Amino acid sequence: QLNRIRLISDSFTKYTAWNGKGVLPAQDLNRIKSVIGSVHSAGKKIRFWAAPDFENAWIKFINLGVDVIGTDHVEELSRFMKTFSGRRY
Repeated sequence: QLNRIRLISDSFTKYTAWNGKGVLPAQDLNRIKSVIGSVHSAGKKIRFWAAPDFENAWIKFINLGVDVIGTDHVEELSRFMKTFSGRRY
């Protein structure tokens, strides 16, 4: 059945309690990188739910290779993505 699934959606809080402010703790960062790597190795895309939902977190997700950013702030994320233009922070 996995071949029918294109997007893996997982709880962010399963891997960390990071609230999107400051630096993501190294141990949590490694767990998140690992799950993203596993999902990408399977040829799938990943999104997290219950994740921090503001610019600092969006930057981190983009830099980590998260494929889809879920948000309750669609207009703000849209503006951010237009100005982000693929830059790395």
